[in-house]
Amino acid sequence: MQDVTPEAIRENLVAQPQNCEGWLQYGLALHAQGRLAEAREAFSRGLSVNPFHVQLRQQRGRKFMASHFWQAVSDFTLVTRLEPSFWEAWYYMGVAYAVHGEDAEANRCFTRCLQEARAAGDSLVPVVDWLYTTRVRLGDENGAREALSHAEIAAANPEDEDYSYARRLLLYKGMLGEDDFFDEAVLRQRGTYEIDYVTQAYGLAFHRMSGGKRQEAVALLKDIVSHDQYPTAFAWLMANRDLKEQGIEIRPEVNS
Repeated sequence: MQDVTPEAIRENLVAQPQNCEGWLQYGLALHAQGRLAEAREAFSRGLSVNPFHVQLRQQRGRKFMASHFWQAVSDFTLVTRLEPSFWEAWYYMGVAYAVHGEDAEANRCFTRCLQEARAAGDSLVPVVDWLYTTRVRLGDENGAREALSHAEIAAANPEDEDYSYARRLLLYKGMLGEDDFFDEAVLRQRGTYEIDYVTQAYGLAFHRMSGGKRQEAVALLKDIVSHDQYPTAFAWLMANRDLKEQGIEIRPEVNS
């Protein structure tokens, strides 16, 4: 069965312009084709019908993260007011704050996110990763160690969506060394090599930077941003942030 095209969904919306779920699906279909600005417009159109539609506001916030910081934060904030237990809104708001250097606010969001994700029974791996790195940036060594204690993993399962984050946590815990961190065979087998690579590479670069290996970390950060087909990937955005903090600004403007 073929995926429904954005154009087909839009045709149905002509007759049902008040259909919020239709605008949500239309925006998601546009985003799947890389049409980011149009996707945001679709979500906004749906929100004009119902400004309290949680998924529309959540999705629009995610599409604003790379280039429209305060719009993203305002969307996520409203989602957390409407559904305080919706851990994904806390997660993406934390990432938005982290990407833009607001570490204290990021820590607040990820701390609450961990609480809500645990209550929901969802994976804590990516949340713990972000909480750990944020607390390291804040100089909170005890808090960073405490964060790692929430993810009790002995190995990373290549079949899991959170595989790359799990590898990073194993590195931070000292259960993987830098020399055997990348598993090329697994990366290629998963079929998402490029995005897996930049995600894992950022964890290694962070580990090196926080361990005092600045030159090695900067070289890897530059390699990450050279993968510019992923200008909205979190690892790509964080690599640009770190390079800028090192006095190296090479990020192009994200205008989409």
